[in-house]
Amino acid sequence: MAALLSTRALTMIGQISYSAYLWHQPLFAFARIRSIDPPPLSVMGVLTCVSLVIAYVSWRFVEQPFRRHERRLLPSTRSLVASVSLVLAAFIAFGIYGHDTRGVPWRLPAPIKEFMASNDWSKTCLIEGASGWDAMPIKGCVFNGNHPQTYAIFGDSLASSLTPALAERLDSMNIGLQQITHSFCAPVADVSMVSHQARDCGAFNAAAIDYLIRSKVKTVFLAASWKIFFEQSRYMFKGEEVATSDVGQRLRDAFDRTVGELTSAGIRVVIIYPHPRGDTEIAAKVAKLMHKGTPAPTITIAQDEFLKQSAPSYTYLDDPEDTHVLRVDPAKIFCGMETGRCDLAREGKTFIFDKVHFTPAGAEAIADEIMVTLGRDHMADTNGMAALSSE
Repeated sequence: MAALLSTRALTMIGQISYSAYLWHQPLFAFARIRSIDPPPLSVMGVLTCVSLVIAYVSWRFVEQPFRRHERRLLPSTRSLVASVSLVLAAFIAFGIYGHDTRGVPWRLPAPIKEFMASNDWSKTCLIEGASGWDAMPIKGCVFNGNHPQTYAIFGDSLASSLTPALAERLDSMNIGLQQITHSFCAPVADVSMVSHQARDCGAFNAAAIDYLIRSKVKTVFLAASWKIFFEQSRYMFKGEEVATSDVGQRLRDAFDRTVGELTSAGIRVVIIYPHPRGDTEIAAKVAKLMHKGTPAPTITIAQDEFLKQSAPSYTYLDDPEDTHVLRVDPAKIFCGMETGRCDLAREGKTFIFDKVHFTPAGAEAIADEIMVTLGRDHMADTNGMAALSSE
């Protein structure tokens, strides 16, 4: 092993490794930016070799002369410090500007900027910390509250992306909508993800469920990034961290208990099932295709792939058996236009903004399906009452 590591090639790679580390990141980043889909391994392999070549050049003609104090091509120490400071300040200023402007929008044509802005997902009333939900309903998060009846949507950021379209549809039925959403918090009692962003989910969900049970809300929509939630490696159960191998039944019991507590209080529960997901940000991919000359792109995944993605979530979501539980399956909307495929964007109309959140068009499609489901349930109740009356 020592002989192998002492070979000239490996020794040289070791000497240029830091330069290679510095060069590979911009090469990889720009390759991802320029590519419509994630670059294949072959491209990343070529870029790795290119980064080694550039690393050798910078090591040979910049790093080595500097180390040997060969100043023929370098300025004085004072000039060098001043130049480096100026360059660093310029990069920092540009980075802050890019962050504040969300990616230097002037670099894009106006139609692309308008497309991205019009397809962004709604973050209104999305709680992201331990404050803002001390009292419920959350201040400023009751839409069309002048109506005599109010429903609620309860969940994480995916639920937030769905809220504006759902509130608009319910408004036309003289129904208001309360939004109870917190980042990374799937609406499941006593359990949360381990991530730092989810540290307040246990308390938030407990407060939300307690409020809903005591409120006059009689219909609650449960929406979340179920695939992400049900595929964690570890979970927190009432403050106790537990590995995935030990949580299957506990997760099922926690979700059943959540639904049961709501339905026992006379609340109708509507579960929004998982939607198809891509392996890259969908709106950005559509924008790239439009920028490259495809006016109305369609982006799809195989329906079998979607079903495989969603199978673990369906196992949990299918479990509660109660007449007060309704289910809305986005597969009915996004899959089946052509056999064997699910659409993430269809002829320029984008349904998913990134990999998770609904665009306004996607949210409107889900909201329409929710209205159909509620209408069927109302008809079933009406027919049932009519049958009882006839007896």
